[in-house]
Amino acid sequence: MTKEFLSGISAEKIKKLFKEEENPKAKNRLHACMLRKNGMTIEEIAEILQIPWGTIQTWLARIEKGGLDAIYDEKRPGAACKLTDKQIKKLLRDLDKGPQKCGLGVNLWTCPLVNLHIKNTFGVEYNDSSVFLLLKRHNYRLVVPRLKNRSAATPEEIKAFKKKSKSKIKYWNDKGYAIMVMDATHKLIKNEPKKGWSREKHPVHYFGPKKTDGQTTNTQKKKGTKAEKKSHSVTILGAIGENGTHYFEFCDAGNWNNVKSFLLNVHANFGKVLIFMDNARYHIKSGLKQLTKETNGDLQFEFFLKYTPELNPIETQWREFKSKLAGMYAKTASEIKDLLTNGIKNKTLSIVKLHDYLIP
Repeated sequence: MTKEFLSGISAEKIKKLFKEEENPKAKNRLHACMLRKNGMTIEEIAEILQIPWGTIQTWLARIEKGGLDAIYDEKRPGAACKLTDKQIKKLLRDLDKGPQKCGLGVNLWTCPLVNLHIKNTFGVEYNDSSVFLLLKRHNYRLVVPRLKNRSAATPEEIKAFKKKSKSKIKYWNDKGYAIMVMDATHKLIKNEPKKGWSREKHPVHYFGPKKTDGQTTNTQKKKGTKAEKKSHSVTILGAIGENGTHYFEFCDAGNWNNVKSFLLNVHANFGKVLIFMDNARYHIKSGLKQLTKETNGDLQFEFFLKYTPELNPIETQWREFKSKLAGMYAKTASEIKDLLTNGIKNKTLSIVKLHDYLIP
């Protein structure tokens, strides 16, 4: 008589575990257990799961021997680190100093440079992929150098700005004003991806606009009109405040009329507000002074230092938005609006926090 598979465990228990399991590999193995418990052969299970029968046989033998805990892969320790704890601490101190102070003549670490520094300092040889994993393990991340405008504020000016802003924020907050920051970003509206995955080997075709009666020449195509050459994009105006308060509007361009309308709507939604903004050319200071008069002083404005996007937390918000929209192709501004508003509503897209210096 053939021994029953997992004789001490009921089919109902396996089914329940299968429904609750989130690990895809473990779920597959539980599925195989369920089918085996129902009397199917290894070949039949392999056919249903589209997995080689040898793999199924190995799974079931391991689970029969080790119980249902064996549905998970065993943790396998990696190779021992070539550097001692003391050497690792020294390396991290060197990395924080930067490559220039370590005599390497550049201002940003790369894997080959770190590798060279390890070899020169400790006499230990790594390959670049191992250096990559080492850096990731110690919470380093790849960054892209950002061009800094020579007119940008110095660290001392930024420190003074934060200190001055803190006292202003306290003053206006005590008068019942909400503190918010605002900015605009632009999102290109794309109709089709440039490339994508397909099982088919032959090209995937799409059809462009219909031709006019006359044949369009290559010269005419190159010339085009100004409207044809300009990319179609949507402008998003946004304001965020403390504790996740936010307001966004979608418009066709960043200009004073749209900014004015946006600010009046912020006032309608939040009442008295002190708004920090950058020095964009359409943030017309005379117009902002007029808005303060029109709202009886309910709208007050402060400007960030020039070329200091790091002072404005909404810059991080735009990165969150664009990351959420990456790979999504929206044909209209309303589609982009739906994607973002639904993301905020469903909490798949979070509102970033204000920087500490902006919190009363």
